[in-house]
Amino acid sequence: MTANYQTVWEAAKSLAVELGYHPTLPENLHRTLRHEGFPIAVIDHPKVLSVEGERECKRVCRLSVKFMNKNALSDEVRAASIATLAADAERFCARLSEHPHIFSVTIGEIAPVGEVLTLAGEVAVALSADVESFECQTQVK
Repeated sequence: MTANYQTVWEAAKSLAVELGYHPTLPENLHRTLRHEGFPIAVIDHPKVLSVEGERECKRVCRLSVKFMNKNALSDEVRAASIATLAADAERFCARLSEHPHIFSVTIGEIAPVGEVLTLAGEVAVALSADVESFECQTQVK
């Protein structure tokens, strides 16, 4: 894990837990499903988009999260589950923007995921957001 997005990563993990999700990296999805079950927040490694400042303190990262819950059998229940996941994604962004080292969160997209990501089948909503954070690196002499 690089310090380039440590604040964003740690804040995203903590918020996922606060919202009742099991946070995981994409490569650990199946292990998390097996050991923890749903609901799951699959948090990709944030991608650094820009860096500013004398000591590279201000960063903008693209954060991608998939909020997942167990499969719904009826269309009605599935639609309600998608609406709940989308509301959680919005709440996630609002709470993330309150973090003391995060200046802003700009939602790019919140959309249902069409493909199934696990053998269990699931309902999922994908979030893409740009997060501006303060991450000074200390210089070691």
